[in-house]
Amino acid sequence: MPAPVLSSAELVGSLTVPLMLINLGYALVTVSRSGLGSGSVVGGIRIAAGAVAGLIITLALNLPPVITGAIVLQMLMPVAVVSYIYCARYTSVGDISAGAILTSTTLFLLLSPLFISWAKSVA
Repeated sequence: MPAPVLSSAELVGSLTVPLMLINLGYALVTVSRSGLGSGSVVGGIRIAAGAVAGLIITLALNLPPVITGAIVLQMLMPVAVVSYIYCARYTSVGDISAGAILTSTTLFLLLSPLFISWAKSVA
C-alpha cells in the first residue's frame, strides 16, 4: 500500500475510538430513566452471563487454573462501546445500550477486586 494512503488510513483509524467515546458520553448525559433501568438489567445479565459462560467453557475444556482465571476475567468485561454505536445507528434501543454500558462498567469496577482475588485463588 502506498505510504500516503497508509498514512491517511492511520489518521482516520486513530480518530475512531475518541469519536466513539464522545458519542457515548453524549448518550450517557441524555439517557432516560427508563433506558437506564432497562440498561441496568441488560448490564447485570451481561456480567452474570459472562461469568457463567467463562466457567462453563473453562470447565468443559479442562483448562489450567491460571488460564481459567484469565478467561473468566475476560468474559466478565462490561458491555463494549461499539455495541452502543450499533444500537444507536441501526435500532431504537440506543439509550438502553448506553445504560447497559454505564451500569455494567460501574458494576465491574465495584466488583473487580472480588473477581481478581477469586482469579488469584484459582491460580
